Amino acid sequence: MKHYWSIENINLKNTYVTIGTFDGVHKGHQKILHNLTEEAKDSHSIPLVLTFFPHPAVVLGKREHPLYLTTPEEKAKLLGNNGAKIVITYPFTNFTAQKSASDFVREIYPHLQMKCLIIGHDFALGHDRRGNAKKLEKLGEKYGFCVKVIQPYKINGVIVSSSVIRKHLTNGDVGLAALFLGRPYRIDGFVVEGDHRAQLLGTPTANLNTWDQRVHIKNGVYACKVIVDGQQMNAVTNIGVRPTFETDHSVPQIETHIINFDKNLYGKNLQLDFIARIRDEIKFPTPLSLRKQIQMDIKKTLEILS
Repeated sequence: MKHYWSIENINLKNTYVTIGTFDGVHKGHQKILHNLTEEAKDSHSIPLVLTFFPHPAVVLGKREHPLYLTTPEEKAKLLGNNGAKIVITYPFTNFTAQKSASDFVREIYPHLQMKCLIIGHDFALGHDRRGNAKKLEKLGEKYGFCVKVIQPYKINGVIVSSSVIRKHLTNGDVGLAALFLGRPYRIDGFVVEGDHRAQLLGTPTANLNTWDQRVHIKNGVYACKVIVDGQQMNAVTNIGVRPTFETDHSVPQIETHIINFDKNLYGKNLQLDFIARIRDEIKFPTPLSLRKQIQMDIKKTLEILS
């Protein structure tokens, strides 16, 4: 998979294209990508994804940070894992938002020369979302590409969408989020030095510095799988403000205790897969009572992950 951050220097022919934000690359997106890759394969064409960053809703002021399920780099990798040969991350600006569907197709077609545009059921392109499927079909007649609309993917009658997954995560429902994503929800970051309180409690933690535009998972304690240096291990993770110690953190911190592991991880990249929620974050009367609860959390985590 090749990942480009601009369309300017791209000159292709015979592409099958899908366009969208694709935040999270969830089961609904995967259905579109499956159709894209199969159709492209049958016609000996290149499956290509044109995706936007920042999120149009952020640029238009309809949403505030943080809301992203994936970084642009994570998203591109996931798109590639689902069959895209080329991913273009198109910079979405206020100027982009003012373009009509006709203007946008006129801009991209010389670079991509798509044979077919495959879109989701609710996709609309251009200013005020006026470029619906009917409009795009008319543009396809002009430029010579077909338009195929993919029906939504549903789980238990619910349409899978990035907004639904964000809601699950902010509610702490990491299991439901995983069901809709088709994989556990993952965050990554670099391990930074903390205040060493957890180490004094006998359960040293890795404090994670993560992308600040990522959606916030509900504060609490979670059973996780952690990957560091290519090795996967079990971990119990706390997201919150550590109320037992009266910290001044207004932004939730992420700290994870890797079970039966005691190596120095400062500066290393760490990936966390959230498997299950164990409990809420609690203010304990004493550090000793917190230590006892952590041991219970570790036991529960091992039961879940065994």
